[in-house]
Amino acid sequence: RDPAELGRVIDRLLASVQPTPVQGLRAVICPHAGYTYSGPTAAHAYALLKHAPVHTVIVLAPSHYAGFRGACVSSADVFRTPLGDVPVARDLAEKLVQSPPFIREGPCRVQRPTWARQSSRPIPPDGTESPDTWEHSDEVQVPFLQRALGKFRLLTIVMGDVDPAAVAQGLGKHLDPQTLIVVSSDLSHFHPDQAARTLDAQCTDAILR
Repeated sequence: RDPAELGRVIDRLLASVQPTPVQGLRAVICPHAGYTYSGPTAAHAYALLKHAPVHTVIVLAPSHYAGFRGACVSSADVFRTPLGDVPVARDLAEKLVQSPPFIREGPCRVQRPTWARQSSRPIPPDGTESPDTWEHSDEVQVPFLQRALGKFRLLTIVMGDVDPAAVAQGLGKHLDPQTLIVVSSDLSHFHPDQAARTLDAQCTDAILR
């Protein structure tokens, strides 16, 4: 919650990597396990974005606590972190929710996380929580974006039970060279080391193909 501490953590992570530049970067895949665990890996991706001509960022975030069908588009006007407010791309949000698989943010079945009472966010009344109420897979990406890009517009989309190809096709109509997609990744947290390495290698190979 401390802006100075958060800024120091992000700046230290970004300064610790020197990735090979990528021209015309349009998307990155970044982990969301937490800065202590996956921050150094995420920094490799976000360091590529320094001074990039990005105007709009779309974050695709897997749902951890909400059960619903579709891709839930944020209804917020701003996305607030300890580093400041980021404007939400409301015009893009309104265009997306006009056709499936995109849906407007609204109440759904949510399993409230055990850490909810430790959060700075007030706990809303039962039955009013949405896919984005407790989701961390999008919010941990935003401070990195704030430090790497400075000014930009943001749209977070929480992914429920949805066909990824349908999401890709729907987004494709609204992308331009100044729009970046961030895919918030979530690989296994519990396999033995060798099994995890085997599964991760299969995932990496699939992405590269």
